[in-house]
This record gives sequence, C-alpha cells and structure tokens, in this order.
Amino acid sequence: MDENKVSTDNRGWKNGKSRKHTPETKQQIIKIRNNLKKEDSYFSGSEAVKQNYENQTGEKVLKSYLATTSVWKSGA
Repeated sequence: MDENKVSTDNRGWKNGKSRKHTPETKQQIIKIRNNLKKEDSYFSGSEAVKQNYENQTGEKVLKSYLATTSVWKSGA
C-alpha cells in the first residue's frame, strides 16, 4: 500500500482508558479488595471481589477487568 494514501482518522480508544468501566468502578473494586484484606478474609481473590462488587452494586464486572486494576499489580 502506498504510504501517501494512508491517513489518520482518530478513531479508537485512548490507551489506558477503560471502554466499559468508569474510574469510580475501579476505586470501588480497590476499596472492596482492601477491606477484604483488612478483615483477613480467607476469600480475597478476584472471584470474591467480583461477587462483593456485584452484590453491592447490582452491576456485572468482568474478571479480566479486575486483573487490570492496580490493586493486583501492586500486590496490595
């Protein structure tokens, strides 16, 4: 393909920005995870956080999204 014919159309999503979940969702997930850790809960993994979030809000959240939140990356 000729490079002169290629143009930018600025579609897509900004890198690092969630398409489905808001920053508030992320903060609530982090809060749930931290509360489970403070309580020394035996269940503090992604499935427990997912269930707690869904019970508290009535909204679904993907386990793959939970894995991208900084709380798991930092090991908190």
